[in-house]
Amino acid sequence: MVKIDMQKAYGTVEWCFLEQVLTEMNIPGRFLAWIMTCVTIVSYAIVVNGKPTTPFDAKRGVRQGDPLSPYLFVLAMEYLTRSLKTLRENPDFNYHPRCEKLNIIQLSFADDLLLFCRGDVVSVQLLYDFFQQFSKASGLIANQEKNSIYFGGVTEDMQQNIIKCLGFSKGSLPFRYLGVPLSSKRLSVAQCQPLLDKMVGRIKNWTVKFLSNAGETETKAKALVAWRQLCWPQSAGGLNITDMIQWIHAYYIKKQVIGKAKANQASWLVQKILGAGKYLTEANIAIEEVLSMKKYSIRLIYNKLRGDLPKVEWRRIMCNNWGSPKWRFILYLAIMERLYTRDGLLGWGIAISSACSLCGNVAESHEHLFFQCNYSANIWGKLLQWMGFQRNILGWQAEKQWAVKHGSGKKQICATFRMVLVCAVYYIWQERNWRTFRGTQRSSKEMIKLIIQEVHCRGMLNSKLARHLQNFNFYP
Repeated sequence: MVKIDMQKAYGTVEWCFLEQVLTEMNIPGRFLAWIMTCVTIVSYAIVVNGKPTTPFDAKRGVRQGDPLSPYLFVLAMEYLTRSLKTLRENPDFNYHPRCEKLNIIQLSFADDLLLFCRGDVVSVQLLYDFFQQFSKASGLIANQEKNSIYFGGVTEDMQQNIIKCLGFSKGSLPFRYLGVPLSSKRLSVAQCQPLLDKMVGRIKNWTVKFLSNAGETETKAKALVAWRQLCWPQSAGGLNITDMIQWIHAYYIKKQVIGKAKANQASWLVQKILGAGKYLTEANIAIEEVLSMKKYSIRLIYNKLRGDLPKVEWRRIMCNNWGSPKWRFILYLAIMERLYTRDGLLGWGIAISSACSLCGNVAESHEHLFFQCNYSANIWGKLLQWMGFQRNILGWQAEKQWAVKHGSGKKQICATFRMVLVCAVYYIWQERNWRTFRGTQRSSKEMIKLIIQEVHCRGMLNSKLARHLQNFNFYP
């Protein structure tokens, strides 16, 4: 495997090469002219002693940070990809043993390029010659200091001949490619740990931004909603998330005694889960009942393991809602009163002000935030008028009851109300967070326009709802 790092990739692409590639791809002439105009009208100035010199025109390259540049660079690299595919017709070229069935010769991401072939001098030389031809045409040159070649199952003498032929340094496995360790053996936990830490860090950062409102105050992690409840059906007040432990029991048992269920193709974790047969006992499911089924149903067993749950009265507001999933998630937390409002944070012993982030006058709570606060009440009142409802603004508990009674039907006005409600709750909660953590403010007029625009965009997903929303093509 040859790892090639291209030197100053974006800044060395020849314009004539790029234009020729786009022409060969049958890009329309006018569109091609627009692209090349954007690429070629570039000038630079050098700052000397704090003053810029006279600008001078660029002669090649695409600009870093330009949204168009990554696409153009990928199209330029397509020339190399198609050139390497012709190697399959050369009898002297030998594929890498693991890549032959898939006809894989190269993998590339931006300026990082991996080339694969069998470890013989002829194949490696052919591969590198094609890259050299590509370099002469495109202007993209390999960085000799960062290029490496990696061997597996190749004799020492052959390795030395190949290194002498290419002039590359010999690399050792594992090494990192795009942040992921690559190795010829199974990766260890220690090798994957940095990637896992980075993923966990990003998830924590996301939860702090969008789910937690404790600011910079450190506190013990608290779950917004119990995991068991999240696995309940939506009609019972959950999010219908599959409980993988119970699902694995339902899938792998299949007319076997649970203690003897075999899952050789399953992971170690799945096999451990299968050993926890207590779930059938807790669900009052007899082994004989499972074995006597004429047609085994994973859904039936899973539902029995989950148990019968009573339906909640607000289920139709959530289940039959065309709003965005993230809107519905925030509405779900608001209905469960699990949002991190200031009264809840104070109850946990966090020293913060109790004043509402939107009005600054009253203690912040779910009941106040939706919609007794002057700011949110103004938004919700205008939205109700926009939909044609003439009534007073209620508190959160009363609003939920009114929504259950008047907004759960199948008529399009009910569907519109459900979507406006979930959208309003989401953006009011977002505005509250932005004022708390970003220090930015949006007026109620701006929020009303934003909510109406978002409702119209989401309503386009349903033809009947889209036709109904045409009657509301105005701002209140």
